[in-house]
Order: sequence, then structure tokens, then C-alpha cells
Amino acid sequence: MADKGGVGKVLTVQDWEQLISDFRISTDLQKKWLNLWPGLSLLEYALQTITRKEFPIKAQLLVFIEENSEVLLGSDIAPGMTTILDHLRSVLQAPVDGVIMTNSLKEHMMVMATTVAVVSDVLHTALDKLESLVELFLVYINRPNHTPDRQLRGLACDCLRELEIAYPCLLYSCVGQLHTLCLNERTHVNQNYILLLTTIMENLSCKMYTARSKSNSYLPILQSAAPLVPFSVPFFLVSSIPGKEVESIPSRELTPGNLKEFRKVVAFLWERPQLLTTVGMLDFVSSLIKIYKALELSGSLLKHHFSNLLHSYSPVLCHIVLSIYSHFIDSFDGDEGAILRRLVALSRESSQSLPFRLLAVHWLRGIDALHSRQRKGSILAPYAKGLYPLVFDSLSLKSAKLGALAQCAVAVEKEKASVNGNAKVESISSNKMLKEGMLCVSSYTWLPPWSTETRLAFHIFHKFLTVAVPHLRGKQRDLDSFIQSTLFHSLQDIFVDMAKKKRKLVPSLLALLDRLVACDTHRKLAETLLRAFNEELLPTLGSDRQLPSYFPLLEKIAESSDIPPGALVEKLTVYMFKTVEEGGADEDCLIWGRAIQVLGICRTVLLNHRSSRCFHGLAQLLGFLCLYFPDIEVRDTARLYLRMLISIPGNRLRYILNYGDERVEEANAPKSAKVSSLLKSPSPPSYQGHKQSPFVSAYVHLKRVTPLLVQHSWSLVLYDVFQSKTTGALDEKVGEVLKTKRRVAEKAEFLATEKVPVSDALVPAVVTIVPVDAEEEFSSPAPSKSALRVMDSRTSEVILILRKHFSQIPDFLNGPGLKISVPCLLIFQGEIRQRVMGDSELGEVDSSPSSFSQLSYSWPAIYAVILTFTTTGMYGPIPKVRVPFLLSEPPQKTSLSRNSSRRVYQDAARKGKEKVAPEPEAAEKDTTLAVAETSMEDLFHKLVSIELEPRQPVPTLVDAHVVFSDEEGRGVQGRIDSIPIGIEDLFLKPPIPADVSLPEGAGDYLLKLYHALWEASSGPGRLGTETFSLQDGHNEVVVEGSESVKLIEAQVDRVVMAVERHLARFVVAVNGPALISMTKDGGISDDVLLQEGVESPLKSAAGGGSESEVSSPQRTANNQLALQLDPRERMDQRFSPQEEGSNTGLGSFLVLIFLPPRYHLLLRMEVADYSTLVRIRTDYWPCLAHVDEYLEALTTAN
Repeated sequence: MADKGGVGKVLTVQDWEQLISDFRISTDLQKKWLNLWPGLSLLEYALQTITRKEFPIKAQLLVFIEENSEVLLGSDIAPGMTTILDHLRSVLQAPVDGVIMTNSLKEHMMVMATTVAVVSDVLHTALDKLESLVELFLVYINRPNHTPDRQLRGLACDCLRELEIAYPCLLYSCVGQLHTLCLNERTHVNQNYILLLTTIMENLSCKMYTARSKSNSYLPILQSAAPLVPFSVPFFLVSSIPGKEVESIPSRELTPGNLKEFRKVVAFLWERPQLLTTVGMLDFVSSLIKIYKALELSGSLLKHHFSNLLHSYSPVLCHIVLSIYSHFIDSFDGDEGAILRRLVALSRESSQSLPFRLLAVHWLRGIDALHSRQRKGSILAPYAKGLYPLVFDSLSLKSAKLGALAQCAVAVEKEKASVNGNAKVESISSNKMLKEGMLCVSSYTWLPPWSTETRLAFHIFHKFLTVAVPHLRGKQRDLDSFIQSTLFHSLQDIFVDMAKKKRKLVPSLLALLDRLVACDTHRKLAETLLRAFNEELLPTLGSDRQLPSYFPLLEKIAESSDIPPGALVEKLTVYMFKTVEEGGADEDCLIWGRAIQVLGICRTVLLNHRSSRCFHGLAQLLGFLCLYFPDIEVRDTARLYLRMLISIPGNRLRYILNYGDERVEEANAPKSAKVSSLLKSPSPPSYQGHKQSPFVSAYVHLKRVTPLLVQHSWSLVLYDVFQSKTTGALDEKVGEVLKTKRRVAEKAEFLATEKVPVSDALVPAVVTIVPVDAEEEFSSPAPSKSALRVMDSRTSEVILILRKHFSQIPDFLNGPGLKISVPCLLIFQGEIRQRVMGDSELGEVDSSPSSFSQLSYSWPAIYAVILTFTTTGMYGPIPKVRVPFLLSEPPQKTSLSRNSSRRVYQDAARKGKEKVAPEPEAAEKDTTLAVAETSMEDLFHKLVSIELEPRQPVPTLVDAHVVFSDEEGRGVQGRIDSIPIGIEDLFLKPPIPADVSLPEGAGDYLLKLYHALWEASSGPGRLGTETFSLQDGHNEVVVEGSESVKLIEAQVDRVVMAVERHLARFVVAVNGPALISMTKDGGISDDVLLQEGVESPLKSAAGGGSESEVSSPQRTANNQLALQLDPRERMDQRFSPQEEGSNTGLGSFLVLIFLPPRYHLLLRMEVADYSTLVRIRTDYWPCLAHVDEYLEALTTAN
């Protein structure tokens, strides 16, 4: 294609081929050509090319004009239609020379002009062009029996017929003349005239003459004095709305005179069917059926004239008879048998083509369904014997015939269930149809499941199951009736027997069940079959090596909540007993796979059944796997399921088990939708007027100031799942119970004070509101009624210290709790935002002062920034953070000189209303520039603080959502980076009472508190049921501790450095001369007590003796743990004085950490030269896993 465009350009054949291809590819290439050749110019040049010279691709050009007429003609249709009509006239008037001008070219031009007229809607865009086109065609057809142009006359009739279909009643004024032309035409194109007349009569009867009248005066239809040309479009179509031309047609009364004219035309048409081709006959009868329906004529004449076509061997002619039958079924009353027998014979004639035989079976099923809807009964069942597949029938024909047999079998069952059963139908057995019909596809019993025969067999089974209750018209009553039928029980027995004998068909059975379950109408069928498998198949299965073949089916049974899982779990238990007992060393991998499958079935049972329904059996199975299965992964998984079964209620258990599927969905989410948390967090609030953007996290960042020691997150934890309530864990439910108790007590006290008699109805109300378990675990007995307790002085001092300590801890159930603060930096990168939003990049910037001055004037910034935080952890509401404005970081690609950097900083600071020091003297420029560069970092990074109120001391992920306005005033919102909260963020110093002198008495108090908590956390039940009131005195808690140990393999200098860096403010004491000398200059000695051999400050009940602080079981001579100890010896060991310096190493650190809201972590780090033994005690055992990782990372972090 040349660069110069316009009319002067001559397009070759290759250019036209390229143009046609480009127009089909894309609109961009279309515009490229249209810029060179305007649409009308291209249209005119194409028509000139077609009509003036020999051209090899004339037909392709005409098709091109038809396909792209809207683009070529543009919005103004008239000029383009004028060009087309002019060339059409010239082509039709030109003589045929066989080279440039041929009959096929004339025909194609007529078709192209008609197509463009219909597509362009010339009725409403160029009315005169439509009239000209119709006149041109009418002139052509007004020459009956003119032999040379008979083909063109027939095509002109077809073009007029298409225009009549597009604009109904367009030619209604020409009916009389067309009727005369049909009478006079004697050539084979008489078919085209007849079809045109039939189409016009159809539109008149169905759309114009719609009202009945008995008036004798009427407007004749066939008698019209107006000539064919000149032609004018009817007035009602001229004023019609585009696309709604039918609504504009006036309604006229069908008088007896008009009806007589219609009958005359129909009678004439009856004489012409022999002149029509097969396809023409189909169009003719289709229009004739609509005329008969509109005029309410009897279909007997249609039956009489066309019923003999059924005995032909043309599918189209047979279809004509069946179409008449479907519209006039009453006219064929008593003759349905002949039609059915003929169709059955056609389906069995092997000499006929396969499509014809398939159509015959399809017609049989359609006739039966039509008769069943209108007559409430089936007529196909008596002819079922002829529908059995033959030996050499193809699989597709067998499938069609078996589907018809399924329809017959269901009809037989319905007839037998009805009162007025037909004796002839009752003699046919539906079971016999099923069994004998399936013999033709019996090869599925030995062929593989993926074979075509097997899939066909199960397709037929599905037909037999579902044909009784269709998808759209299915009723529950019909479904229940079918489930009770003998046919369904036969199918059920076949499936059970198949599963017993053919294990390889279990996947095919599962596919059938899945297909039924996926349908709401037929789901009950699948549940009934699963119940049959559970009752009839499961007891017969042996607990041997063949049972895993049925595991998918057993899992499907477990998914049904209506089937008791007891027998299933018992079968799996016996199987696992035998598998573990008989399994060899060479079968470990196989046994592991089977156990994983069994655990999957157990998970399905937990998800779909109540815990009480399967508790005993599942507990026995999971307990056996925990104890005796050789693989540790299976043991751990079984132990997890067992703990959840025992400790978690059913609803919450199912919610937890479903977490896995939700994470898979989030992992498969598109990358643009970044999911920051693995847990499903609540959606951030919806801000009206702000645009949600998925790319905000690309240029707005929120980062921690201090990174975590433990990089990965432990946010996926079961919060307080296995925590016993005796640990004193407070939650909202118990808080509400205690609040209710207090309100009831205050009301009772008020009634007693006012001397108002308390009714008996108040007592049951109190008992109903307060649960027994909550009352026993969290209520505190009144002082006057508390039992007398005997304790030694050491325990008494421990309790006094703890009471004083817990009284300083706020209760988050009755007010604000303790909060932690996580400092973060908020950063905005304007360069990346411009790149993401599609704006011009900052690019390489010159280092000259003028260029940076221009850059600073348009320095990007965001305003009115609001940060909203959400988390799924056990934390209270997180307050929002508001930032008035935030400047963007400087572009990373720009290398700034010293002078230009100072100028950019000054301009940015002026925009942020920051005060900048005046220009320094020449001798101090370097120093001032360094200060300015340091201040630039503070200017572009905003320090924000996230305040969290922990409800339980566990790590979590905090999802952040930002809302801000850009420089153009547009609101933007989106999700940004998540902030991990580690266990070290929860480390706080214990609150100091007001009566302790600061800072002198703080060290002694914290050391006493450390030893008191160490005693209280030495084991479960150390302080019995002693309770401690929190700050407001409303709620009370108990202390129940756990302990652990951790060995850190690191040199002493590295351990001391790690403690000084990360745990210095929590160390309450250091003992050991060597360790004290190492820490005197490290920052610890200022706040803690340095002790070389000091005992515990708590009093001893025994009055003397010393022992290791953490008691350990005694060992026998064989180095085995002595589990049986003397109670008195154990008592002496527990309450003997604790000697802090008894370790043979360099010394030890005593670390006391408060974990909000009310828990504690105690560390005793016994330091040696090359290792450190950390003894851990805490009153919140779920934190031990996090502490273990923290201690592991303590000495390895850089």
C-alpha cells in the first residue's frame, strides 16, 4: 500500500485481498484504510471495479460490501444506497457476455443490495431508496413466463420476500397482482412466486386481520386497482419506530368476505405443492400452519394433503408431517399409532442413514413428551419392544434408543402407580426393559472405566434415574414416588452389586453420584443411593487390602449428614488395626498413603456430622493412630484431630477445618488483588466518594522501624483452643456472665435494703442466667463464707505479692486494657505512582539548579491520609492514624548535586511548611548540608504508631487500609502492606505499685515478684484454687503455670550481647561473679541487682536447706526417672529456699516479662562458656512455641 492515498490510487488484486483481510482483523486496520480511502469512495471504487472490467475476485468484493456496509455507508445512508442502486440498474440492464457480465454477477448484486438495505434499515434512513429498490424488483417479476431471465425473476421474488419478512405487510397492497402472477407463471420459478405470496398472506393473517367481524362490508384484499409500480411504502410503516414495525400495523376486522378471500388463496396454494422442492415445501407448510392457526381453520385438510409424506425417505418431508401433528394433535386423534409404527420402523432400518435413524428416535421421544403434557399419558410404552438396540447399531443410536426405553420404563411405572392402569401397559415390565436394554452395552463390566462403552452405560443409568423427574418441571411428589418404585430399587441393586463385584467401576459410580449431587432436583436420589451403599455394601466389605478401593465412596458417604457414620468409622478402625499389625518394613510408604486417606475421611466426618454422633468411634480410631502408627506425621495429624474433637464445639470445629479451603482460594486469586494475611480478615470500611485502587500498595508503604527477630509469622494459631478454662483465661462470654451476676446481686442487695420481699421467681432467673461451669471457675466466694485454709509462710507471702501485683493490672472486660505501641514509617513514592497511573515519568532529571527548581514546584504529595487497621487476632479495636500530608521520596533515578539537593529540600520543606535554617557561611556549608540531608529523610518518612490492645498474647498480622486525596483532589483508597506483630512486641515491664519508691525500690519489688511468679508457675495447681482480683475488683483470675527448657548453643559473649541488646530492660537480677563482671559495662548493671550468692527473698517454711530452683525427678541406679517420690520429700523440695547461684556455670540472668493483658513470662538463663540453658515458666502455655522461636533467633540475629 502506497503512502499516497485517495481516489487516484489504483488498487490491485493483492491490495484488495489485503484490504479485505485487514477489515476482518481489527478496527484499527480499518481506520488505517479509511484514512486513505473514505468509505463512500471505497464503495464506489469497488462497484466500478466489479462492473467495468474483468476482475478475478468480484464475488469477494460483493461479500466485503455486505459485511462492512455500515462502515462504508457511514451515518448518511442515502448517498451510498444511491450508488448501489445505480450500479445495480446498470448491471441488470447490461447484456450477458459471459466474461465481464454474467448471470451470477447479476444475482449476487441483487442479493448484496437487499442485504445492505435490510442491514442499514433504509425504511427509516432512506425511504425513497427502499421504494426504488422495491420498484426495481417488482418490474422484474412482472414478466411471467419470460424464459431468458427466469432465474433473475425468481431471485427478485426471494429478495422481495426478505424485505417483507424484515418489514411486515410492506407488500400487502400487491397481493392481488401477485396472486395473478402466480396463476400465470408456468416455469419452475413458480415456487418463488408461491412462497412470496404465502409470506404476505401469513403476515396479513397473523398481524393485520386479527379481529373477527360478521359485517358484510369489507375492503377486498385480492381486488386492487393500483398498479405494481410506482410503489409507495405503506403509511403505517413510514411512521413506525425502528425495530417495532409490527406494533404500527393497524388491526383490521376479518369479515366473512375477507375470510372467503383467504380461503380462495389457500385453495389455490393447495394445488401447487407438487411444484415445490423439499426445502420449499418446508417453508410453504410452515407458513401455511401459521395461517391456519391465525384463521382458526381445521388441521384436517393439512393432515389429508401431507400425511402421506411420512412414508417417504426424506427427513425434511417427515419433519413436515410431524410439525403439522405438533400443532394440530387433535386432528390426528386415533392415528398416532401409525406415526409411531412408521418411526419405529425407520429407526430399525439399517439401510437408512444414521442421522435419519437418530432423528426417528428423537421424534419418537418428542411425540411421547408432547402427548404426555397434553393428554397426561404416554403413548410410546406399547411400542417399546421395537426400541431395543440391534447388534450392529452404532453407540450413538444405542444411546438414543436406550434413552427412549428409559422414558418408556418410567411411563410404565407411573401407569402402574395410577388407579386406572392400562392392562396392556401393565403386562410390560420396567425391570425387563432395563435389564434387556442394558445387554447391548454389557461390555462395560470388563472394559476399563475410561472406555466409551462404560461411559455410555453410566449415561444410560443416569437417564433411567432422572427421566422421571425433569429438571425444569420436576416435583418433589414425583421424586418420592419414583424412589418407591420397583425401577429405582432395581437400579439400586445393580449399583450395589456392581460395587461389590467390580471395584474398578467405583470411580464411575462416584462420577454418577457427583452428577446427581450437583443438581438440586436430583440430589435426593444421590442421598438415597449413598444410604443404600452404607446399609448394603459397607457390611459386606472386608477390612483387607481391597478396602482402599472404596475409600472415595466411603468419603462420599461421610459427606452426607443424614447417614450415621458409626459403621463407617468402625470399618476404618478395624482396617487400620490390621494394617498396622500386618504391615512390613517394605510397605511403609503404602501404609502412610492409606493412613492419610483415612485421616481425610475422618476430617470429612468432622466437617459434616455432629461431634456427639461420631465421638466414640472417631476417638477410638484417632487414639489408635496417635499411639501405634509408625509414621510421625500421621500421629501428629491424628493427635490434632483428636484434640479438636475433644476440646472444640462442632460449629467452631467446622469453621476451623474450613480455613484450608479459604486459603487455597486466596492463593489462586489474581496478583493484582494482594492478600496480605493468610487468615480471612473483615473487609475494611467502604468510603464513599473514594476510588478503590488495587495498586496503592505499589507506591504507599508502611514499614516497621525495628524488624522482628523471628521473620516468619505465627499468625495461624488456634487462639485459646486447647486452653483449659481453669487457667483463668478471660473472654467476652465469661465477662458477660460475671456482669450479669453482679447486676443480679446488686438488685438483690437493693431489695434487701429497701425491705422489699423477693419473689420466688427471682431465684430461677439467677440460675438460668449464670452457667454452672462459669460460676464454678470464675466466681469468688464471699469472705464470710470462704473455707479456712492452712498454708505456710512462704506460700502466704507469694499470695500477698501476687495480690498486690494483679491489683495493678487493668481488666479489659470492664475498661481499657494495657496497650502496646508498634512504631512504623509511612512512605510515599510519587515516581512509582506516576508510573502506575500511566502519567509521564520523572525520568532523568538534569542536575542544574533551574531543572530542580521546576521539579520542586510540582513535588508530588498526598493529603488527608487516614490509616485504618484490622486484624483477626485476639486484639481490641485499633485506632485510626491520621496524617495531614506526606511528601514523596525524591526520584531514585536522579543523581543530585549538593547545591541542587539543598534547593530541592528547601522547596519541599517550604511546601510542607517546615522551617529550614538560613543559608550557612561558606566555611560551614558541608556540615549544614549533612544536617539537611539527614532532615530530608525525616521529611519524606512519617513516623506513625500502631496502638494495639492484646486480649491474648499471641502474634498476628495487622492489615492496613489507606485513604487519601491526591493533588488533584481525587480520593483514593486501597490496601497496603501488612505489619507483622511478633512475640517481642508484646514484651512489657510489670506495672509498679504507687507505694513503691522509684527508682530505688523498683528492683527489690520486681525481684520479689519474679520469685513469687516462679513459685506460682511451677506447675498446675501450685496455688490450688486461689484467685486474684484485677484492678477494678470485678473479675478474678487464677494462676496455673507451665514450664519448659531451651538450650541455646552459643558462646557466652554472644549471649550477653543479645541480652544487653534485646532483654536488658526485663532483667531483674544477675548472679555469678564472672557474669556480673561481664555485664557491668554493658548497660544492665544500672537497673538490676548484681548478686553473687543471694537466696530467694521469700521466706522458707522449712527454715533452711538449699536446692536447685527447678526441681527435677530423681533417677534410679539404671538412670531411669523415678516416678514414685516420697510426698514429704517432694514437699520439702518444692518449698525449700531457692539458691540462685547453684549453677556451676558463669552465672544466670533472671528475666521477668509481662505479657498483656495479664500474663507473664519468666526466664532463667544459666550461662556457660559455650551454651546457655534457659528455664522457662509462664502462666499462658500457648506462648511457649513463640518463645522457643524467639530464643532461637536471639543469638543468631545480626
